[in-house]
Amino acid sequence: MPPVVHLFEVPDAVYPLDIWRIRQPQDVATMSDRPDIPVLWAEAVASGLASRLAQKFVTDPQLRMELRSDADRAYSSARASDSERSPFTLMPQMSPY
Repeated sequence: MPPVVHLFEVPDAVYPLDIWRIRQPQDVATMSDRPDIPVLWAEAVASGLASRLAQKFVTDPQLRMELRSDADRAYSSARASDSERSPFTLMPQMSPY
């Protein structure tokens, strides 16, 4: 269902309306739900989860360290790649006075 916006007072004509919103990521309630994460971060999330689960269920310390290292590497890679890639230029208009 699309969002509905009610305006008060009702506009007397048609005007453009810009709406900015911040969306909170959804919680994953069941195993059939898909997590609300960017594709870029999927490897970091999966590696981090594997590392956290290994702390509880894996007895081999070497394997736990390898999983932690993989998680740290995936996180660093995702964080380094997560940036705006479009050109952006600000040119203020200067008055001659």
